[in-house]
Amino acid sequence: MSKLRSTGRMIRRDLAEDEGMARLSDGASRLYFHLLPWLDSWGKFSGGPGTISETVIPLLGWSRKRILSYLAEINLHTSMRVWTQNGRFCVHDERFFEKQDIREDRRGRDTLPSYPGADRMKPGTSPKSLPELLPDEVPHEVEVEVKVKGEEEVELDPSRALPLPPSGGGGATAPQDRGNGKGASNGEIPESKMALIRKPKDEDHQKTLEALYGEVIRGSMSSRDAINQAVNMRCLKLPEAEQLFSIDGG
Repeated sequence: MSKLRSTGRMIRRDLAEDEGMARLSDGASRLYFHLLPWLDSWGKFSGGPGTISETVIPLLGWSRKRILSYLAEINLHTSMRVWTQNGRFCVHDERFFEKQDIREDRRGRDTLPSYPGADRMKPGTSPKSLPELLPDEVPHEVEVEVKVKGEEEVELDPSRALPLPPSGGGGATAPQDRGNGKGASNGEIPESKMALIRKPKDEDHQKTLEALYGEVIRGSMSSRDAINQAVNMRCLKLPEAEQLFSIDGG
């Protein structure tokens, strides 16, 4: 018999005595409970107001501004941290495992960012805005190609490694497609890939796809994980997601 995966999260009675929850407005409290079943097995979620509107609260019709305001309340008063990182909205409940009983061997892979800490955040410009991870604190990870020469490993010049494509500000500027689908050799995203990243009308979805593509390119996320996230968050349909994150396929 196959193992059934949880489609929700537990709510404990001690929530009634949580002072932070008591400070939430009715709307923010409502959004908090809508978000709970969408947290993954590590207490995390990735998606901004557009994703939340379409996936988490599709019947409520709340505006982007209203959702952002409620997210800021949740971040301020609860253990659920909400911030932006590389143009991507991130959620992480720091006390998730105090509230949920999930065996360690059943949690699966942890693929979403963890909350980096308040000292690494640029505060929001108002009580109704979200903090942002300081750009100079974002670790810049690249994969350095290694060639084997005899029994020695020779590390090539790191300048040849592929960095994360730039994000934010409505997406990266796409260069002309080189015709072989591999125009990202200098951190650029091929036109064929940019067309897929730009396909969603929602700007949050575009930024999410761009961030996922960058993680796949630099090797910090597998193509399969990126495909699953893009489909689960309703950024793209499965065939389109497979085409975007098939890095060798052009």
